[in-house]
Amino acid sequence: MSFKGKIYLEGESSNLAMIALTPDIKREITVNFMNMVRGLKPSIKLIIVEDSGADFSFAKSWNAGLNVWMKSPTKYLAFAHDDIRFEGNSINKLVDVLEAHNDIDVVVPIIKEPGAENVSILNRITPKDFYFYSRIGSIIPISLFPVLEYFRGIIRKKYFLEPQREAGTNNHDLSVSEGYIIRLFPMCVLKKSIVDKVGLYDENYYFGEDIDYTYRLYLANARAAVVRDSVVEHFGSYSIGKRETKTPKEKYIHLKKELNAWNMIHRKYRKEFDLLYEKAKENTLII
Repeated sequence: MSFKGKIYLEGESSNLAMIALTPDIKREITVNFMNMVRGLKPSIKLIIVEDSGADFSFAKSWNAGLNVWMKSPTKYLAFAHDDIRFEGNSINKLVDVLEAHNDIDVVVPIIKEPGAENVSILNRITPKDFYFYSRIGSIIPISLFPVLEYFRGIIRKKYFLEPQREAGTNNHDLSVSEGYIIRLFPMCVLKKSIVDKVGLYDENYYFGEDIDYTYRLYLANARAAVVRDSVVEHFGSYSIGKRETKTPKEKYIHLKKELNAWNMIHRKYRKEFDLLYEKAKENTLII
């Protein structure tokens, strides 16, 4: 199904472009984000993708932005949600690392989540029991919706919150252990060469397209770095915006789609998890 949203272009740059998603370009958080980007020096090329349709998917929206970027590509490309704020010249520090290190392909900042005592920079590679929980969740009927939420809580705590706490604190005392991968979103910056190599997002994913893209980066031998001095504040969940579900039935359908994404990820990569562990260990750096 083709993309039915709208795309807005601002600014000019041959060095850095940024693709950002929003459900409504007129909402306050998006307006504030765009004003922040307009004030950046040096200026960047901004590609805003607006979509809140019934057939929305993050992957489809990222690809709509990528297709525009590919017509006039820049040296570096940033993916960003619009519910973030840069601290100081954080974006320039990310680009500076890519400029200084020929062997690094993708960089991510320190992410400050609202109300969190610890920074959030890394996720744990999906093991088999993640798939087990997802499979159980996929067969739970709406009458057992609280059970579905319970399994989602297990997944989130074990594979996202706990490794993020282990990986670092607000004093940036960071470390990377085997089995950890970078977190591409809410923001990352990549070299054009690795984007050309990995290509578009997989539009079969309703959620989890970022995990899939991260796996593909590592399997393409990309080297990734977390940049200590680059800090971005993430307000959380605003990127869903109008797409946020409201009723219990809508929330149930939303969670079923989310769990189905983890099923897809496991089926696609289950034979490559060992390889992913090794590549992540060798190619994830703290700078």
